[in-house]
Amino acid sequence: KDSLGNWVNPPYNVAKWNGQGWELFTTSDIGYGYGELYCVFAFGPNDIWVGSSIPEHWDGQRWKFHGSTRGYQGGFRIRKIWGTSSRDLYVVGDGGNIRYFNGVSWRRLESGTDLDVYDIYGDKNLKTGETEIYAVAAKQYVTFDKIIFRIDGIKVTAISIEGIPYNIHGIWFKAGVEYYVVGSGMYHKRNPMQPGPWKGIPASVTQYGIYKIKGNNINDIFACGSF
Repeated sequence: KDSLGNWVNPPYNVAKWNGQGWELFTTSDIGYGYGELYCVFAFGPNDIWVGSSIPEHWDGQRWKFHGSTRGYQGGFRIRKIWGTSSRDLYVVGDGGNIRYFNGVSWRRLESGTDLDVYDIYGDKNLKTGETEIYAVAAKQYVTFDKIIFRIDGIKVTAISIEGIPYNIHGIWFKAGVEYYVVGSGMYHKRNPMQPGPWKGIPASVTQYGIYKIKGNNINDIFACGSF
């Protein structure tokens, strides 16, 4: 804004790449104002979710904001969204909040913590045919407390964090093959449900904190973080 409070450039909270440049615009729905967005998850060009303090969905024609008038309870910063479809969707965020959407109604899942849930990811185990879902929670820069969750439908269970001394912030895995957790260090394990510690990856990879890790396959993985 300028000194008189007028917008120099139109405000926006979404940037869309059209193949040649970025298109800037705001999400909008009747009865709601736009705000800061923290994450995005897309099933396709006409099926896109973004997270602010509430989930917002683009169906190809219009935005639909899932606020309290549409069954979504609790305004918290949504840190991450993941699901297999818009009828099987999870949003996670600050204060230990985990919400599940079945396409009709929202349900609050009990996490048992007030730590911030930073990341959630799922992948189909080709050996068992089961889709495995894990999430990580911590309170970065405040405490070393942390939790790794396994989520089975609407059941949330904390699993072992043995071998991880400091904060965690992200998770990615190839189900049944290898599982990675990152934060203040990088850690991996072949089966997080089996006894035994997570093994640290040498600090020579990076000396800085890592916020996210994602991949296409076990030999095609990216991680990003501080500095």
